[in-house]
Amino acid sequence: MSRNTENQPLPILTCPPEGQGVNHWTFLAVLSCKQAGLSKEKAREIVCNDTTRVDTSKAEAEIERALDKVYDSKSKRQKAQPKFPSRNPSLISRVIDLSITVEELTNLSPCQIPSSSEEAVDRLFIGNPFLCVGKGLRRSWTLRKDQWIGRLEDKEFITPNPMTSEYGLTKVGKVSPHTADNTGPRMHQIIECDPLKWEDLDEDDPRKLLDSKDYLKQAKDEQAAIAAHLLKNDVNIACIVDSGGKSLHIWAFVQNLNEAAQFNLFQYACGLGADHRMWRPFQFARLPGGLRESGVRQRILYFNENFTSCGDAK
Repeated sequence: MSRNTENQPLPILTCPPEGQGVNHWTFLAVLSCKQAGLSKEKAREIVCNDTTRVDTSKAEAEIERALDKVYDSKSKRQKAQPKFPSRNPSLISRVIDLSITVEELTNLSPCQIPSSSEEAVDRLFIGNPFLCVGKGLRRSWTLRKDQWIGRLEDKEFITPNPMTSEYGLTKVGKVSPHTADNTGPRMHQIIECDPLKWEDLDEDDPRKLLDSKDYLKQAKDEQAAIAAHLLKNDVNIACIVDSGGKSLHIWAFVQNLNEAAQFNLFQYACGLGADHRMWRPFQFARLPGGLRESGVRQRILYFNENFTSCGDAK
């Protein structure tokens, strides 16, 4: 968009009626004002005059959030991914207890397993934060937790950390509900220890004798044993989810840990085979109790609703 003087009209779309995307329009309108070279004060005036939000206090708060986001915040640049260790087969073999299975995790659960994704999300996120939820990796929305009521059962992904606003800017300046820019501080760290592909196993590995179905079951039991090992070593696990595919998603509550302790935990998890990509705070995780695209329900295996009171800050 070419730069503008404050007296020239702006190509801002008409604000939609209440309940049809006013918040989204507000963010785009403020962004258009900034791109046109208008001051923050002028942008506030224009958007306040054009909004269709009936509740004045809500409209003002919404506009101020957008102004702060666009005018005052520098977009978070995604930091280079730290160097994490590769999986350590010797370490994995030492921690795996063959008596622990996926079903045993449910027996280890100290609390009743949530009966729905809605209940799980309500118990995993205190208060009413913004949450980014996806139906597939390319279809996502960020709404307040209470706005997700009745909308989660057919969703597949969720960002395990609360968002700071409904929209953020991607690295190329595109408005999106799912960006590093609008992801808040780390609350939950996902540990996902994907098994090796059957074809990548050594020829002398006894698991080569299993068919693919039996190998997948054994691999999930090994991941369950890793989860049990982490629990035994005082990792504060809030939830464990069967992805409905080949892996388990371990939700470790890390908000009470300092950055060094968070990093050290994930380093250790990587030695156990954790996917390095899950270090990124905005990386999607499997929605507990959600629905995989294949139609398989992402079953919750373990839940501890007292995760915020477990462990000391470090």
